[in-house]
Amino acid sequence: MTCSTRITEYEGVAIIYVAGELDLAACPEFEATALKAAESSGHRLMIDLLDVSYAEAGPIGVLIKIDRALTSRGGALAVVCCEKHVRRLIETARIDRGMNIFEDRDSAAAFLKRASGPGRDRQG
Repeated sequence: MTCSTRITEYEGVAIIYVAGELDLAACPEFEATALKAAESSGHRLMIDLLDVSYAEAGPIGVLIKIDRALTSRGGALAVVCCEKHVRRLIETARIDRGMNIFEDRDSAAAFLKRASGPGRDRQG
């Protein structure tokens, strides 16, 4: 199985739906897609990993890079994830302590609607 992405936008928030296996081979395209989507949406981005069946550490590093890029521009990233393997990988990398991770889309969307640039509160 491979990784596939689909991008939509809702009320000024870019949403990337990721499905399949998010492995090292998918990193360059995943990163480019996410950064492009963030640029076009006022730097508010939701990455939906609910349909990711497998993830490696490389793409987790991409999430960190995307989060830093967005926050340095006054933007915000919300990651939606509840699949056990993917969630465990995020927790092992300890990025759940500094990144906005949500178990459902509604919570992530509500956070991004409130996110309004530098100085905003971070979920964790």
